[in-house]
Amino acid sequence: MNWTVIPRDDSLPSMTITVRIIVLVLAIPTTFVCGLRLYLRKFVLNSWGLDDWMVMIALVMVNGFSTLAFTITYYGLGKKTKDVPDADLLVWWKIYYAALCSYLLVAASVKTSLTVFIMRLFPTHSISIAGKSILGFLAVFTLAGTLALAFQCRPVRAGFDKTIPDAKCYSVNTSFAILMAQGVIMF
Repeated sequence: MNWTVIPRDDSLPSMTITVRIIVLVLAIPTTFVCGLRLYLRKFVLNSWGLDDWMVMIALVMVNGFSTLAFTITYYGLGKKTKDVPDADLLVWWKIYYAALCSYLLVAASVKTSLTVFIMRLFPTHSISIAGKSILGFLAVFTLAGTLALAFQCRPVRAGFDKTIPDAKCYSVNTSFAILMAQGVIMF
């Protein structure tokens, strides 16, 4: 079996612009829809509850995560590693580490707001039990998963500072398995 490697066209733009566009295309409508929901609940319906607070918290966290995704493009995301200056790579690793450690917190905040909303919309005993069970699972899973990623290296600083000699970190396969499991479970 013969395999032919097709060379990449280096004249194509990097993925940097694509990432920025995707982040903005997702963040702007999300902020608008959630802002409209909060405005209607507060000023039109004159009804404000725990689910509204949770939406507000989730919106702030999602926009913070989007800011991380947008900011990391200024430090090399979307470019070939060999084309990124060492100083930018150091910042890139810090932002990447922050994104890894905050992903589950952001996802849990969104899922918590949806769960609390459903519990308000359908105030039955069975929904209350299911909702509280989901909230408990989210809390335990988020804490365990975030700690697993935050402490993936010894010393912890080696998670974002790749210049530390003799650091002990998870293998690439272990890190990938943890991230995939978290992504699938939190979906």
